[in-house]
Amino acid sequence: MGSFQFSEPQLVGESNTASNTHFWMPGVGGLVAIGPPGNQSLLLNVDVNGDGTRPIDCEAVQCPPKNYIAAGAARGGAPWVGQPNMTSVPTNALIRMTNPNASSASFFRGFEGVRLDSSNASGCIAYADWMFHEGTTHQAKAQRGEKCAPLRGLPRMASGALQLMPSGGTLADGTRLAMGYGAVYNATLTPGATAAPGNGYSSFLFASADDGASWAVRHRFAATALMPSAVGCGGWSPPTMGVCGPCEPAFTVLNDGRTVLAMLRIQSAQNLWQAVSRDGGVTFSDAVETAAWSVFPQLRTLRNGAVVLASGRPAIGMWQFDAHTLEWGGFRNLAAAHNAALSPAAPKDYAFDAPEAAVANRSSPVTAPALTKAYMALEALTCESGSSVCSVVVAYDRLANGNGVPPGPNGLKDRVFTMRVEVTTALRTHI
Repeated sequence: MGSFQFSEPQLVGESNTASNTHFWMPGVGGLVAIGPPGNQSLLLNVDVNGDGTRPIDCEAVQCPPKNYIAAGAARGGAPWVGQPNMTSVPTNALIRMTNPNASSASFFRGFEGVRLDSSNASGCIAYADWMFHEGTTHQAKAQRGEKCAPLRGLPRMASGALQLMPSGGTLADGTRLAMGYGAVYNATLTPGATAAPGNGYSSFLFASADDGASWAVRHRFAATALMPSAVGCGGWSPPTMGVCGPCEPAFTVLNDGRTVLAMLRIQSAQNLWQAVSRDGGVTFSDAVETAAWSVFPQLRTLRNGAVVLASGRPAIGMWQFDAHTLEWGGFRNLAAAHNAALSPAAPKDYAFDAPEAAVANRSSPVTAPALTKAYMALEALTCESGSSVCSVVVAYDRLANGNGVPPGPNGLKDRVFTMRVEVTTALRTHI
């Protein structure tokens, strides 16, 4: 199957106790490697807003994430540096672009959200193109103004927008893929379902044949009779019935350039579900329950053939996919790995508590209030061809007061960390 080797955690940043705001959920913004192979830096967007109720109302006050840069990530890396003078760069559904005047690794398109028309059945994806300059001191929009790429093929939605996820990929034929989810009006369940039709989540795979200039729904993942009738969905733009439906999706394109692996959240402390496509996402196998859990899954395929999943709640962890059995290997507890790899000189409240470090399954107890939201970011670094060992970087939060803003019983500040993880595989790459 393969193995993980964890490096010492690196502190990205922490909350300012004077501002009484959250500093958390790095996955919501996303993590991307920039710059040429062998000399990559990392860009991370960290969510630094209030919880929507106190003391900052993020519906009335713009609460953008904050950008951080780590130079030379492929060589061990310099410390993370905040860029307070940088405009917030959206990194949802990132796709790297080509440009005659720039390295494709430092020129990318960031999608900011889906705007629906009056029928809530079609619309466009707002985006901006960004150029990063390798002094790690500034960035600039490659095109002036925001643009909106047409989106076709949605069913009638029950809300005026969809949530795009920080997953992106390109098929061997050049087709770009992205993923999102939203509440669908009168969502139908498969025959035999006992719940009445109502508004419920569906997840969508979007495809673009023109480098992101326009998009169409390639596949819809709807609730099925086999999925648990989860209640209390929470999340963004919640449905109006008890059956949540698949949400917070993630996908990755395997190294053959045509196999797409999709992961779907059902609810906190429920296992994730997966589906596999062998034709570039046009059709998928029926979604099945996995042994991995639970919210905001993040997937990456490495050049050595490893497919890595980062997810959690309870706690945080990583799994590695076996493309022959279509199963995920044993859970590796990231909280325990974080504690083990911390410097002995690190402050006490850098560490996770014993319950988080002991989590072994989706029913394991954890500290209250929660020490992490488990909304992680994941990025693959460049890797030499033929190597059995490649590296990823995972970003995660360690919270002082759970959903409440800090300070709290678990410390004075929220903090975000990254760890570099070496991933070894047996080089089995195809389904």
